[in-house]
Amino acid sequence: MPVNFNGVYQTKCKLGKGQTTKTRYYLRFYPDGKIIGVSTECDAEAIGLKNWFFFENKKIEYLDIGSYKIVGKNIEFLVTNPIATIKYNGIIKKDRTLKLKAENQINGSIIYETFDFLEVDNLK
Repeated sequence: MPVNFNGVYQTKCKLGKGQTTKTRYYLRFYPDGKIIGVSTECDAEAIGLKNWFFFENKKIEYLDIGSYKIVGKNIEFLVTNPIATIKYNGIIKKDRTLKLKAENQINGSIIYETFDFLEVDNLK
């Protein structure tokens, strides 16, 4: 079961450990097996973020970059940024959601996330 390439997957808004504002995390998958993730405050809209999701982004230090692998309905990927490496694994659901376990490879923390698909027009 493939992921969708014509939009982003997003978490619900939440307050994370040590945060004072609610954030949402976005993932964008590419047909060549690459992935980009970015976290934003909840008042940002996915349409405004579409210019973040490309590998030549000058603000690349704010992005989580990696590659993914899909076998059947199972997905796994590793993303890195300057301060962390996160390993994700889980399943792709028929309703276009992802149910993922995220494990920080530096401090060992684990969280479980649901990502809902959001179609975004005119992505690069």
